[in-house]
Formats: sequence, structure tokens, C-alpha cells
Amino acid sequence: VAARFREQEARRQEPRMQIETERARLKQEVESLLREEQAVQAQDKARLEYDAGLITARKDLEHAEATLKKRAELDDRLQGARMRQAEAKAENPRLKSEMEELKARINQLSQVEEPKCPLCGRPLDTNERNQLIDQLNREGTDLGDRFRANQTYMNEVGQIVGQLEQEIAGLSQAENERLAQTQTISRLTSQLEAIQQNAEEW
Repeated sequence: VAARFREQEARRQEPRMQIETERARLKQEVESLLREEQAVQAQDKARLEYDAGLITARKDLEHAEATLKKRAELDDRLQGARMRQAEAKAENPRLKSEMEELKARINQLSQVEEPKCPLCGRPLDTNERNQLIDQLNREGTDLGDRFRANQTYMNEVGQIVGQLEQEIAGLSQAENERLAQTQTISRLTSQLEAIQQNAEEW
């Protein structure tokens, strides 16, 4: 009986070992699947954070691009103001010279008793002389008005240029911000794609 019992016990031992081996393998597989499930859940949480970060980065990118557009508009205005300032600065010496010439001609016509036409040299009567003086005075007034307008503009444009330069300097970080947000969007998109791929493989 004892020999038979040992024989049966030996035959039962092999299936028990197989069952224990299989149980251990299944336990490891369950533990591995649970770890993978936790990893996927953690990735889901990370995906939500990345999605939120992506939305924020896109808004920040739009803001940076709007700022760059504004900076370009301000820069155009600045260049226009500087160009107009240079034109006014260059024009005023010429205007002053022309006004002085007109004044000298008016003085010459007023002081001479028998004036002559400055163009053809023929003698002018009093009426013609007064008409010529009036015409020269109108031209001088027009030149003086332009001269004063240029002076006023040059005085005001200094402040305008200063304000524009200050605004542009305040927006100088927009290019760096745009680059940073573009890189952030690229990084987050790559991470989201990796999470998606891991979820599909799981």
C-alpha cells in the first residue's frame, strides 16, 4: 500500500508542479498587465496635461504673432516718420534760401524808383510793380507756411519717434516668444503622439 501511495503521490506531484509553474507565470503576467495599465492611466493623465499645455501654447503663439504684426506696423510708422522728418529737415534750408531771395527781390522792387522787369528787363509802371510785389509776397507767404509747418513737424516728430521706438522696444521679445511657443507645440505634439501610439499598442 505504501509503495502504491508513493507511486500515486509521485504521479500527482508532476501535475502539481506544472500547475504551480503555470500559476506563477499567470501571476507574473497579471502583475505585468497591471503595471502596464497603471502606465497607460498615468499616460492618460499626462495626455490631459499635454492637451491643456498645447491649448495654452497655441494661444500664446497667436498672441506672439499678433504682437509681431503690431511691431511691424509700428516699425512702418516709425520709418515713415523718420523719412518725413528727413524730408522736412532737408527742405527747410532750401525754403529759407528761396524766401530770402524773394525778400531781396521785393526790397529791390520797392526801393527802386524806375524798376525793371526781372525777367525781360523792360521798365515796369507802378501798377505792374505792385502786382509783381503782391505776387512775390504770396509766394513768400506760401514758402513761409511750408517752412513753419516743417518746423512744427520736426518738433513734434521727435516725440512721435521716441514713443514709437519705446513701443517697438517693448515688443522686442515677441520673436523669442513665438519661437519658444512653436518649440513647445512641437514638443507637446510629439509627446501626445507617443502616448497615442503606446495606448494603441497596449
